[in-house]
Amino acid sequence: MRRKRKAYEDETRKSEQVLTGIAEETGGKIFLPISSDQMMGEAKDIAADIGAEYVVTYRPKRPLSSAKVGEYRKIEVASRRVGLTLHSRRGYVVPSQNQE
Repeated sequence: MRRKRKAYEDETRKSEQVLTGIAEETGGKIFLPISSDQMMGEAKDIAADIGAEYVVTYRPKRPLSSAKVGEYRKIEVASRRVGLTLHSRRGYVVPSQNQE
């Protein structure tokens, strides 16, 4: 029984690491509440974040027509406003012509 529990905990830890990596790469967050009260508090924070959301347009320095399919392009988003927290994905992969 202990082996099964340890295996379960190891797999859970690995899953959390994968989800954390995906969240970080895409500019998101992962929430792992321990209690329903904590979950409700995090839900309120999420609702506040959604209410303060902006849409930002992006124009690459080099046009997509000169990029290779599958090329990874980094994105850096910064604000001139002090105290502002920004979340964005780290980059994107240039799609093939028929995926656009």
